[in-house]
Amino acid sequence: MAELTTGLIENTPVNEVRPTSTFTIKITNDDTVDATVFVEGFYVTGTTKTLYVLELFIMVPGEVAERVYFAQFDEFEFQFETSSDAVEISAWGKDTEGNLVAAHRLVAAELDPIGPVGITGATGATGTAGATGTAGATGATGATGATGATGTAGPTGATGATGATGATGASLTAESFSAFLPAVSTAASTQLTGWTVTSPYYDSATFDEVTGNYTVPATGTYAIEATVNYSTTAAISLSLGAGVTPAFVVRRTSPIVTDLVSGLFPVLNVDVALVLTLRTILGDGAVTLAGSVELTAGDVVGLFYEADGLTVPLDLGGAGAPGIVWSMFRLS
Repeated sequence: MAELTTGLIENTPVNEVRPTSTFTIKITNDDTVDATVFVEGFYVTGTTKTLYVLELFIMVPGEVAERVYFAQFDEFEFQFETSSDAVEISAWGKDTEGNLVAAHRLVAAELDPIGPVGITGATGATGTAGATGTAGATGATGATGATGATGTAGPTGATGATGATGATGASLTAESFSAFLPAVSTAASTQLTGWTVTSPYYDSATFDEVTGNYTVPATGTYAIEATVNYSTTAAISLSLGAGVTPAFVVRRTSPIVTDLVSGLFPVLNVDVALVLTLRTILGDGAVTLAGSVELTAGDVVGLFYEADGLTVPLDLGGAGAPGIVWSMFRLS
């Protein structure tokens, strides 16, 4: 399995025109078996990286796929997760007239792996060289013999018994859900409940929209994605204590309570001597959670708001109801 990234690509306007208007990704499956490809696209606003592309598909051996995505952002990044190292990916930007942007062109060898590179192991000691044997005398070349007659073909052997069919492998699309929650008003820690899975979102047999609990149907590796918009209901008139760090958490609640993926609120922390000391959350914001974890059949997972001492009333889902999106996919 490979996890790759383009890294952050700068795309600020030049003479009010961005170099890249669209970003093209070409993918080839050079393996001899089906391969799964998971594509994520992010754009950067200030200090926030927001997910705007999330696509999962399966490629047969030898298949070539091309995707074209909108890229009118100051900075953007694409990440890829494949089930096979034999999947090759290249990408390039194009301007509004369809011309290639050379500075935004990446071939397969230029994509960076995600995660730390292991240290190089020590070089083993060189073995001793064996003694060279004496060269033997060259023998005389014998006369070429006559070609023998072609023998008669033997009878065809019986066909062997057909082997048993192997177990069906896990599919990325076999188990997943994507749910939407338009708005929740709260001033205290709570689990997010009352989800909807109507199109374009979709359901899983083990996801309870009312309680917000997802029961893991089979042991394996699962990808978790969540984007949570929020707004304060009024102007903030108090400063947070140093130990108050509100967050959104995807949490396993059973059989053992475990925080799987967390995302902290953006906090404004100002200390101007004799003028202003202030530590508070932003009035509007979005928190993105993403990761992959090992889960066991029967685990119960939910999405939670953890106030951690914050008492400001919030509209989770944000002003204008951009909402909350939570998805989980079984990878293997």
